This record gives sequence, structure tokens and C-alpha cells, in this order.
Amino acid sequence: MEHLPKTIFKEPSGDACDHYHLYPQDISMLADLGFNTYRFSLEWARIEPEEGFFSYAELEHYRRMIAACREHNLTPMVTYSHFTIPKWLAYKGAWNNPKAPDLFARYCEKATKHLGDMIGYASTLNEPDIPQLLNWINLPGVSGGMSITEMMQSGLADVRKQLNAPEFASFFMGDAKLTHAGLLAAHQKGKAAMKSVRPDMPVGFNLALSDDQAAPSDSHLDEKRADVYGDWLEAAKHDDYMGVQVYSRSIVGKKDLDRRRAWNSPRPAWSSTPSASNMPSPMPPRPPASPSS
Repeated sequence: MEHLPKTIFKEPSGDACDHYHLYPQDISMLADLGFNTYRFSLEWARIEPEEGFFSYAELEHYRRMIAACREHNLTPMVTYSHFTIPKWLAYKGAWNNPKAPDLFARYCEKATKHLGDMIGYASTLNEPDIPQLLNWINLPGVSGGMSITEMMQSGLADVRKQLNAPEFASFFMGDAKLTHAGLLAAHQKGKAAMKSVRPDMPVGFNLALSDDQAAPSDSHLDEKRADVYGDWLEAAKHDDYMGVQVYSRSIVGKKDLDRRRAWNSPRPAWSSTPSASNMPSPMPPRPPASPSS
């Protein structure tokens, strides 16, 4: 989509930091900084670029990345899907497609067979609640008071037309209820596929949460918690762990409010909490490297 005109993307991302090729140096720097764990994501589209075809070369690339983590005494925490999906699946409806959870499970099984013996922790999905979370956030200046999710959805018909793909959908674009159901099913089936290969591998997912606080009046805080987090918190009860990612706090009225209006404050609606962002990591220190033999 980032290569199409008239979308939410200003420009293509390009090579960005090129971690794909520079991972040996990057992982070495992580170890030098004192980290004990590195969480990164597999790219499903690289591993299965065409439906049913799995690239041994790409699986080997990720195996080398995991090996680099192990060489530097970093625990590899591997996410199997971080928003993106293969193009062929996007053209078939993405998570709206009832076959998507089974297709994801097949990919999880293939990847785990090749990589699972070296993985420390596995995450099926990164922030699968984001479509619901963004539906509670209205950006200032957006016409019609649309939420971020609604703003992205508004361009779906034009994207489908440009691509000549009437069923095109993505993590952020498509039928929200079908996407939610598809992701929940994908997590369960993906986890089962991973465990069928390596039963003792810790498997969970990573959830996006806000530091939600009730507005002084007309707060829908409980409604938001049920809508955004409820099903995923229930799913997590049956997992080995749940990763929590909190970037900001939100004042919840009918939607997440602009705090400058809610509290007569000059600070923006989304803000980090310094006392939280400066808290020491709960992770234990990285063990020293073993002496050279």
C-alpha cells in the first residue's frame, strides 16, 4: 500500500535501518549494552512468498539471526506475525478469510520445525488488539471526528480499485469483527502448531495496552477494556505468558479524550509517563559470556 497514491502513507519505507543485513552488528551492540533478551519478528511474506511455497533460504536467514543471539548470550524471543502478511493472503481477504487461521498455523509449524529448537520464547502475534485500540482514538484535525481505524478504513475501496483486488484486506483494513475473530483463531491454532513441534516452547502473544484513566464524567472505561482487551486477556489465561506493551496513557470518556480538553492541560492526549518509562527493567542482568576455550 505504501507504493500506491492517495493512501495514508506519505512515502515508501525503503531500506530503513537495514537490520535484515546488519543484524550481526546490531545484535552485538545489544549485548554490549547489557540486554539479556532480543525480541524480533519473522516475516511471513519472506518465508512463504507464494501460497504453499516455503523458502529454505529465508528460514536459514532467521536461523542465523537466532544463532547470533545465542552466541551473544541473548535469549531470542521470536514473534511470528508483526502486523504484515504475505501479499497473496492480503489479496484473499487477510484475516477476514476463514482459511487464514489454518494458513497461519501451517506457517507456524514450518517455521518452528526449522527454528524452534533455538527459540527462547515464541509470540504468535504482535498487538492483535491494535485495530480495536485505535478505534478509540480520534486524531485532532481529522474530518468527521473519525477514529484512526475509521480513517484507515475509509481508503479501503480506493485501494482495492487501484490493486484490482476486490477482496484485498490487511491487519488494519477490512471487516473489524472478522479480523478480530480471525486473529483470535490464528493465535490458538498457531500456538497449537508450534506446540506440536516443540511442546516445551513457551508460547504467548504481545498485547498493546494504554494506561487508561477514567474521564471526570461520562467515562466508558469499562466498555473500552471489554472491547479492546477482554477477549485477549481471556485467551492469555491459557498461554505460557503474555507480553505487555504500554506506550502512553489515555483519558477515557466516550472515546479517548484529548487531555488538554479533559484536564485543561497543555500536554497532548498521548503522552509517556516519565515515572514509568524510567523504571528499571524487571529482567535479571545478562549473564557474563563463557570464557573462551
